[in-house]
Amino acid sequence: MGRGQGKSGTGAAAILYGEHQRSSEIADASEPVSADAGYYCPKNNTYVDGIGNILHNVHPQIEECSQNGCVIHAPSEHHLRHMPTSFRYDRQMMERICEHGIGHPDPDYLSFIERTQGIEAAKTESIHGCDGCCQADN
Repeated sequence: MGRGQGKSGTGAAAILYGEHQRSSEIADASEPVSADAGYYCPKNNTYVDGIGNILHNVHPQIEECSQNGCVIHAPSEHHLRHMPTSFRYDRQMMERICEHGIGHPDPDYLSFIERTQGIEAAKTESIHGCDGCCQADN
């Protein structure tokens, strides 16, 4: 599948992100966690990632979001937090885009996958073209 043609309603990503579309309009969005990291709009139950993808019908904010970190509702204090989010349609996952333009899996997303699908699934989801920016000591 190409960018923008992701399947809605399947797998863990659908649980997290629901339906999605591409749009340059960011209406009724709350304040971002940091500059263009992403916006959650509770009024419309949408999330606008850092590059303008609008995800509709995202999961509701629940206690687990605050307890374990949630890329949409309550990002944890990880070192990629300041980077813009980007929803990967081809993999149905959320990434953080570093200053070099490389997509790194969001740590809160990987944590969710590990809790719900196990460590091996999280390891598989963590595979990406890495330039080292996702390493905590960089």
